[in-house]
Amino acid sequence: MKKQESQNPEENPDFWQLKLYVAGQTPKSLAAFANLKKICDEHLLGKYRIEIIDLLETPPLQRAIRSSPFLHS
Repeated sequence: MKKQESQNPEENPDFWQLKLYVAGQTPKSLAAFANLKKICDEHLLGKYRIEIIDLLETPPLQRAIRSSPFLHS
C-alpha cells in the first residue's frame, strides 16, 4: 500500500519551508535568492517554498538579525 501524502504540500514532512532574510534588493540579496533557488530546484524537486523577508520593511527584525542575506528553515 502506497503512503498517502497530505494534499497540502506544506504539511508534508518532505516539504521544505525556507525563509531568506535580505536587506533590500541589493546585488548580494538577488544573488542569494538565485543561488538558493538553483540549489532547491536541483535537490528538492519542487518540494520547497522560499519566503523572502526584507528587513528594511520589517524594522523589528532589523534589530534581531544583524547580517543579511540570512537563511532560516
